[in-house]
Amino acid sequence: MDWGLHNQLHALAPKKLRRRMHDFWPAFKELGNKNWEKQSAVVNHIFPKGKSLVLTFAASKETFPETRRNFLDSLSTHPELKSHLVKEFRFAREKIYELYEIFRPPDGASQIRHAAPTATAHANRFAANSDGLDCHRMSSGTQ
Repeated sequence: MDWGLHNQLHALAPKKLRRRMHDFWPAFKELGNKNWEKQSAVVNHIFPKGKSLVLTFAASKETFPETRRNFLDSLSTHPELKSHLVKEFRFAREKIYELYEIFRPPDGASQIRHAAPTATAHANRFAANSDGLDCHRMSSGTQ
């Protein structure tokens, strides 16, 4: 979801997959500036029922740290979203990308309200660094 990541993925993807790819980094970059209702509306739009894949740069590679922080916070404050780190991609032992799977159950999302988001809460869930994220969502087509 970082600036420039979508273009490369889109160019390399098969045509059939391109229409399911979305570039949401600007929405996550600004998410922390929105109230709870607007944050939830954005998160509900980006993560519909079913599976979504999010490709992020590693924390040391991000361009906009608030994007990663807001992505991780949105997962920790929306318990209806089940998520896990699927794979880390490395080059010369250095982590470059992380691939997350996000799942929203088909029977609808819970409307539970939570306290303000915390990057620490989500970092503990993933045991990952929450300094920054640049993500790119690709719906799996299994909704």
